Amino acid sequence: SVDGQNSIVGLQRRYDEAWFFARLRKVSTKPGSLPADLESEAIELAASSWPVSLMLALYHARARDSSSTTKMTKQFATLVDAETDESQLAYYRGDVHGMASRISRMCDRETARNLAKVLANRFPAETLNGNEVAID
Repeated sequence: SVDGQNSIVGLQRRYDEAWFFARLRKVSTKPGSLPADLESEAIELAASSWPVSLMLALYHARARDSSSTTKMTKQFATLVDAETDESQLAYYRGDVHGMASRISRMCDRETARNLAKVLANRFPAETLNGNEVAID
């Protein structure tokens, strides 16, 4: 059935997204350690995946590549702003906040300001007891 096929494609996409997210997190501590073929695949997936765009932004930020960081950060902001799956946003919320300051330091001011705005709108920071806290 078409619906069954769509759900399989959706599950495969979520798996690929989670796999690249974890893989990029691992290699982001060692700039330059992402094999070229995997980087190409990640860039292709990132065109429609905000979690992968975020991790590529972090990878490039740690490599001190400000133009690539800015490009991936803009892509992340555009894609996450269009996200409709609240569970997807909730799943990555802690990771997003944990990476945002490092990423924003490698972007131009306008991109960093836009990132802060998108984070405030899409990932409101709250403590476990529900009290609002500031985003760094």
